[in-house]
Amino acid sequence: MLYKHFGDTSQPEIIKAIGDLAALNPTVKSAYSSLNLGDWKLISAPNFPGIITPKPGQESIYQFTLGSMSNNMYQPSNLVCTVKSVINSIPKSDHNVISQLNAENKCSLYRMLSNITINAPEGDLESIMEVYGIVEPKDDNRLSVVFNGGSLIPASSVTTNIELNQLWKETFKDV
Repeated sequence: MLYKHFGDTSQPEIIKAIGDLAALNPTVKSAYSSLNLGDWKLISAPNFPGIITPKPGQESIYQFTLGSMSNNMYQPSNLVCTVKSVINSIPKSDHNVISQLNAENKCSLYRMLSNITINAPEGDLESIMEVYGIVEPKDDNRLSVVFNGGSLIPASSVTTNIELNQLWKETFKDV
């Protein structure tokens, strides 16, 4: 169903399916569940703000500007980025913290790892954008994340290629 709608979770058919599945969930106060811990691969369309409208036939290609993906943390912000994959992570080592979040008003570490291609004018640069934050319950069944930092690094395919490594340095020379 996600494939049919190019990963768009706002489609009525998908909203209904999610509601049907949620009704089967036996977990009470799921925001505090240890089931939240671990690495979660995004299988729906990324919902960063400012998605670039895809051309017909390319609806499953998700593109954003570097600025919109990073809240303008990285420059040049107008470079187009193609999202290849996104992993959301709450480390399992924080299980004791997350199970006591409500009682002690604590939060847990959060990490989002995005494999992206930065479409620089002179060539494509495979990259890894890592965003860090803290996660805490918004209510009994939802988590909220506050982002507080991150990094943008070239993938090994760039660092091991002399020309691509030079292009990376030229593209981000003012950073």
